[in-house]
Amino acid sequence: MTLIRQVIRDLVKDVGWVVFYGFLTAMSIMAFVLVGLSYQHVASQNDAIRRFTQNDVSMVRVKDLSSIRAGNGDPYAVLQSAAPGASYPYVAASENGWIAVALPDRVGWLPKNTARVT
Repeated sequence: MTLIRQVIRDLVKDVGWVVFYGFLTAMSIMAFVLVGLSYQHVASQNDAIRRFTQNDVSMVRVKDLSSIRAGNGDPYAVLQSAAPGASYPYVAASENGWIAVALPDRVGWLPKNTARVT
């Protein structure tokens, strides 16, 4: 019985260290999991880049500051602005001189005089 009391007393004294090292171990494991997940994300981006380049996709380079619109004309809502030098994947061109570009979540339109297809 004395041995059990001694073991319990020693454990109670060292509880702080046990909690500290347990926390440290949990944080280390979490860091490894997050690194692993980030590598998965990078691998999926590499697949997307490879599909993009293998399909010989044309790009649209913005020449002048412009607004990317929801449709092929000035009456459509502005989705975002496009800075000179920015590039977007080419989708299509309309008869009225607007160029459709791929945005992350939808298709936007640029006036032909502010961008060129490369």
